[in-house]
Amino acid sequence: MKSSDKTQSARGARKKKPSAHTTGQLETMHTKIQEAEDRFQVIFDNLPDGMVIFNPTENAEGPWLIEYCNRSFCEMHGFDRSELIGKDIRMVSSDEIATEVELPNEEHEKIKREFINGKTLRRATYQRLKQGSIRIEEIHKRKDGSTFHIQASSCLVTWGGQERVLGIDQDITEHMRTKKALAWEGHLFKALLDNIPDFIYFKDLQSRFFRTTSALARAFGMSDPADFVGKTDFDFFTHEHAQAAFEDEQKIIQTGRPMVGVLEKETWPDHPDTWASTTKLPLRDEKGNIVGTFGISRDFTKTKQMEEVLARQTEELRLRNKELDERNEEIERLNVNLNRLVDHDGLTGVYNRRFFDEYFEIEVRRVKNFVEHKAQLVLGQDNDMNFGLAMIDIDHFKYINDTCGHLVGDDVLKQVIEIVERNIFSRDVLCRYGGDEFALLLTKTSNRGILQAAEKIRKEIDEHAFVFGENQECQHVTISVGLAAFGEILDKGSEGILKLADDRLLRAKNSGRNCIVYADRF
Repeated sequence: MKSSDKTQSARGARKKKPSAHTTGQLETMHTKIQEAEDRFQVIFDNLPDGMVIFNPTENAEGPWLIEYCNRSFCEMHGFDRSELIGKDIRMVSSDEIATEVELPNEEHEKIKREFINGKTLRRATYQRLKQGSIRIEEIHKRKDGSTFHIQASSCLVTWGGQERVLGIDQDITEHMRTKKALAWEGHLFKALLDNIPDFIYFKDLQSRFFRTTSALARAFGMSDPADFVGKTDFDFFTHEHAQAAFEDEQKIIQTGRPMVGVLEKETWPDHPDTWASTTKLPLRDEKGNIVGTFGISRDFTKTKQMEEVLARQTEELRLRNKELDERNEEIERLNVNLNRLVDHDGLTGVYNRRFFDEYFEIEVRRVKNFVEHKAQLVLGQDNDMNFGLAMIDIDHFKYINDTCGHLVGDDVLKQVIEIVERNIFSRDVLCRYGGDEFALLLTKTSNRGILQAAEKIRKEIDEHAFVFGENQECQHVTISVGLAAFGEILDKGSEGILKLADDRLLRAKNSGRNCIVYADRF
């Protein structure tokens, strides 16, 4: 073997041997994996619900062998873990079929009918597990042969690199006993509500219906009393009557004192008024706490019909006048809003370009006229007769719109506006000049004050945590600023100052952004 070949062979041998550092990393990794497995084992074994992992098969005749189960599953069924591992899951299932089934597809009833025998159950379960988790109420049997109700939730998981079924069982035996007892009481209560001719109703603390008689539903034009659930008197009666009823019920809830045998006028938005003799009482829970109200009403309309004709006509006239007043108020509000929209940007609320152009021209003429009558004026030092124009552009704003969307872009504009407005005086004028460009007129200030104000705004935006996007992460937003002062170009007028500030803004953007460009004598 040549010398060079020996050298290369030696190098290869050295590469194959792991270093002490690599060995240490592997040992640390194995330790962490073992610790994670130990923690999982402790959590899994101490969960109050029964947990079981078994091996599914598409063969309806084949066994579904239990591979692991936790302590609660063993205690629930009266077996030791060693008696369950490796056995078919059917050893803990009784011959009774599932009572309730929830499946992740639209064939609920069809599949539920398939749960008649074990074979169909096994095949249907496995196929539907591939679509999502299944929850079943069924009956299990203990080692001693006794049975109990459980709610079993099952889903496919990967266990040891293999597809397995994870079952989670909850003992609901007491719940089922209580459920049957309550079902009988519910049957008696329903028989009363379905057949009594009087109007009986139950409401929660917010005066929302949650139970009524069938007679009341029919009287309100509903075929099912369940249609009342969640509704209030405001959904049926006029506002006046609903508000009065609401206040009565809230008083009962607050004081606990009932309202007995009160003759009420019920006004409706779509048919004649009615009269009812009403009794309302506080509804209490098993601890005596008031949780709502319940009442019973009887119709007394015929005895009050003639009197109500005149009352109804008077009420209708009042309601029409009220509606007219509301429309007049709305027109007045719309006029105020329209006047504001003429001068303001609809998105940010600051002045728009139309207003700024007019105001800026007036301000330039005002200062020029003053200068012409004050020969000793030192431009840039006389605060009353000097002003500055800052053209502000949000850096990379198009990127924000393109990546996060225009709604996020709108939010960034609003946040920038808030920062600018915090750092200027009420006499200063801020406007949205373009898409992401703003013009800021800083009045009655020196050149130094103009620069300080612009730098303060730039720095605060640079340091501000802008939160936007789907993940609500903090983003960095900056601005570029071009400054111009009135004293720099007296003979150019408003267009000259605007052009100077805009040219400096362009220089700021070309100089790396997040900076201010201004004249040396600032």
